[in-house]
Amino acid sequence: MMRLSYRSPKTEVRESKIHGRGLFATADIAKDEIVAVKGGHIVDRETLREKITSRLGPVEIQIDDDLFIAPVTDEERELSMLYSNHSCNANLGMRGEITFVTMRNIRAGEELTHDWAMTDDDDYFVECKCGAPNCNDVTRAISQLISREKSSRRRLTLNANVIGRRCTSVESSVFSAGLNSANVLADTGWWHWEL
Repeated sequence: MMRLSYRSPKTEVRESKIHGRGLFATADIAKDEIVAVKGGHIVDRETLREKITSRLGPVEIQIDDDLFIAPVTDEERELSMLYSNHSCNANLGMRGEITFVTMRNIRAGEELTHDWAMTDDDDYFVECKCGAPNCNDVTRAISQLISREKSSRRRLTLNANVIGRRCTSVESSVFSAGLNSANVLADTGWWHWEL
């Protein structure tokens, strides 16, 4: 069976200090280079929760408020996995809904990571083990992070890992949280929320 997802020939999957297996650069990769594209079937949230996640674990990428791309069989699971672990200081961002690109130049041997909050707006909390200096200690959907930060009335600046992505869920979360402003800082890839 053919692979469902694309991984650059400059990458390989191997053991990760962050979690299980991870995606690593085997050669230097330039900023803005495509390193992975998620493939699979388009499924709704109900199908994902009731028929897929219970059998295959977390295998999806959210592409709209109620739509996801995921494998649907055990055989397809490995063929669709990207193995990009979460990091609070990610080096991959999104171009569109399913394409992962480097946000900076990457050296051979580096683990390729993305901020999971930027590819999913579901309700979850997972202990973060990324080890980044700016680690949030908990990985959560962006709506959960905004809600927590808003309650403390602080300014929140996050690496949004977004390069031309239509962030329907993120934008919905920002506006439903009643924030004073939400801006993408020009050419930086950072979102800034005034809480």
